[in-house]
Amino acid sequence: MNHIESRENRRRDLASGVSSSHVEEAIAEWDRVGRDSFLHRYSASRAQRYVLVRGAKEYDAKALLHAAAQFAGTWDPDANYRGDRGSVAEPLMRLGFEIHEV
Repeated sequence: MNHIESRENRRRDLASGVSSSHVEEAIAEWDRVGRDSFLHRYSASRAQRYVLVRGAKEYDAKALLHAAAQFAGTWDPDANYRGDRGSVAEPLMRLGFEIHEV
């Protein structure tokens, strides 16, 4: 597998190995440190497409998934992960989370 193919596989696999407990851990951290600190810590940007909704709170879905992947030990800082429905929204919905489009 060449470098380009490997990078494409990493793009598709942001949620690989991530469980609902990893996402819960990311949510708990977000709640502890706040949105801006959380986004800075994970070099993430504000949601452009999807948010995870819990009660009255909204969380930037891709940023949560970045943190959850780090907790799972599957994060690759060199990968350029996508923020599309199949990479972010669908995996989080499969794990039982409510996702809304921004």
